[in-house]
Amino acid sequence: FSSCFDWHADTKRLATSRNSRLEIWTGDPPRFQSRIDDVRPGTVRFSPDGTHLAVVDKLIVKIVSVGSGKAVATIDVAAEHATNRDSKQITSIDWRTDGTAIATGTNMGAIHLWNPTSGELIKPITTLPPNFPCNDMDWHPGEELLAVGVRYGLVMVVNVEGNQLAWSRKIHRDYVLAVRWNPSGHLLAAATAGGSNPARLVIWDRKGTEKTRS
Repeated sequence: FSSCFDWHADTKRLATSRNSRLEIWTGDPPRFQSRIDDVRPGTVRFSPDGTHLAVVDKLIVKIVSVGSGKAVATIDVAAEHATNRDSKQITSIDWRTDGTAIATGTNMGAIHLWNPTSGELIKPITTLPPNFPCNDMDWHPGEELLAVGVRYGLVMVVNVEGNQLAWSRKIHRDYVLAVRWNPSGHLLAAATAGGSNPARLVIWDRKGTEKTRS
């Protein structure tokens, strides 16, 4: 149905990306409300307060006001930093939980933090190995920790404030498809693709001690 979607914080609105258009659905169950035509969306993510959407188109992120449907800022990942010039597309994105920053990851392993109001670069994250595609990322709900799932079965947790690797774990030979902190932030779950090995779900505590594997 949709190549990508995200729920609003109120759980009653849904943003979907399909057929090169952005659609907003509301209600319970959700029904089509409006369409935004001036963006070509891929991945979409609501801001924590639900007032804006981050909309990905290859190496561009547009910050779109949910109220007006207009883009209020643009993040040009390719233009802002030299290390991104060879990157082909943004493969993961997430808002800081207070809405003051957006993290982007590319299929070439470049991760950067951006100001969603101005579209300006805050800083690059240099603790990850190059050319490791970033498949998914998730901000810790209360700390400056960014969990990143990459190719080759690797999960990495970065201390964003100090730009340091907090810990990393290799759990599979194939892709890590998703990483998610639980709401309290004391557990991190990661899911992998199957490929040549069985798919896995692994859960760690905040410090990287494994708690569950299936």
